[in-house]
Amino acid sequence: MTKESNLQCPYKFIANPETQSYNFTTVNNIVYKVAFIDGSESYSNSNNLNKIYFISIDNESDIKPPKDYRVQLTIESILTAFFKDKENVLLYICDAMDNRQYKRHSLFDRWYNASALKSNVNKIDSEIPDNNQKQYVSLLYHVENPFKQELENEHAEMIYSLVEGK
Repeated sequence: MTKESNLQCPYKFIANPETQSYNFTTVNNIVYKVAFIDGSESYSNSNNLNKIYFISIDNESDIKPPKDYRVQLTIESILTAFFKDKENVLLYICDAMDNRQYKRHSLFDRWYNASALKSNVNKIDSEIPDNNQKQYVSLLYHVENPFKQELENEHAEMIYSLVEGK
């Protein structure tokens, strides 16, 4: 079952609760899919951290998108709805398949810093060496998440183990 958004944002998006995804189409006919993928096993040492999701933001079209600030605002609206549940946690790992992970990280960082999310959502960035390149990981969580200290500790331990190769 899908439902259309009624939030104030530039592009209307369609929510699909079954797949935990959102789709929207830009004025340039670029179709985007924003999906939340269960990542609760990422911090398996904790019983409290069970609302962890990876985010995937994909251009579903075969069209190279022009710059469009409305895409950023629409994704911000989707994330604002996501973080209404203060226990939700988001992990964003920049895809490195085409060696553009740093560009993705920089873009996501600019979006976050320019957004209203910054006042309610903390972001911790990490770099993980991987052969001759770096992987970029961002952890996002609501400032009022009741498990934020535990989350920060678990995240730091995970990043340390990945960096140390354990």
